[in-house]
Amino acid sequence: MVGMLTDEETEDQQPWTLFFDGSATSNGGGGGAGVVLTDPAGNTKALSFKLNFPCTNNTAEYEAFIIGMSTAVEMGVKNINIIGDSNLVINQMRGDFAVKEAALAPYRTIAEELMGTFDQATLKHIPGSTNRHGIPYKIITDNGTPFVNQEVSKMLKGYGIKHRKSSPYYPQGNGQAEATNKTLLRILSKMVFEYEQGWSTHLPDALWAYRTSPRTATGFSPYSLVYGSEAISPVELAVPTARVLTVNDTEWDAKSCSDWRLIDLEAADEQRQQAEEKMAAYHKRVTQAYNRTVKKRNFKEGDLVLRMVDWVRKQVSGPSKFAPQWEGPFIIKESHSSGYYVLASIIDGIPTSPINGKWLKLYCC
Repeated sequence: MVGMLTDEETEDQQPWTLFFDGSATSNGGGGGAGVVLTDPAGNTKALSFKLNFPCTNNTAEYEAFIIGMSTAVEMGVKNINIIGDSNLVINQMRGDFAVKEAALAPYRTIAEELMGTFDQATLKHIPGSTNRHGIPYKIITDNGTPFVNQEVSKMLKGYGIKHRKSSPYYPQGNGQAEATNKTLLRILSKMVFEYEQGWSTHLPDALWAYRTSPRTATGFSPYSLVYGSEAISPVELAVPTARVLTVNDTEWDAKSCSDWRLIDLEAADEQRQQAEEKMAAYHKRVTQAYNRTVKKRNFKEGDLVLRMVDWVRKQVSGPSKFAPQWEGPFIIKESHSSGYYVLASIIDGIPTSPINGKWLKLYCC
């Protein structure tokens, strides 16, 4: 007689899926852990926890890993597929990476004990660029046509994402992309002037120079923050530096290279955290310096104001030396605490595009 499995028994044999993720705060004083458990029928259970103790990104990842498995054990899960973006945690649990940090050893021990309670458990690593971060609450862009058009508006509305646009001609709101472009243009201008040829010929070299040079704001090069180690330039091979000489004096084999690379990878998250802290401090200094030079102007809804004319805001030549630099009056229709306003014509009441308060002044009748 052949025994038949019930639907419940069949479902018990199918694996659950556990996604885990954790990260430390920029000041190192705590962090957060999140897990998502999905049963064979596709039902999900999402949990998030605040870590109220000093931790690193690696310890936060282990916390999320252990919390997720503990929850699965309490729910009676027997078979489970565990997926995370922490290359270190996944490979240490597989035994491919050794535990170099003493602080991680207890986590590894607890995690191994929990994995032993399952009948079957598999581990899978996914890159951070492809994991499940969810849908953002809002996005901020400039007023360029690639972002402000019907297709983008329709897509954002479909996902319920709020779209916030920076004020026109207000570079503080447009940020890092413009700063990066200016740096690349400066490098390309020098190379084209000195070596001639077209700018596209020198673009790869300019990008390499930019990516391998330490940034003032972070103290690290973009290359090192991505790959965990600094690039070795051709000049260092021709005229060996201290680190190149150290490497040349060492006998290398596959295991030595793997161990050396593992040290870089384990330190990468800490370097990124340091870069984030330095970036925040740098932005604070820049903001304070800028605010000292700005005369704050506060307007309220209903105020009559004059607006700086378009050609002055764009810093281009005007129609004549005697052309007025202010136009209006306009009435303040919307006032926002971040310093931008929506104006309306006092003649037809049609609202204008948002504008920063630095381009306005009160209209005195």
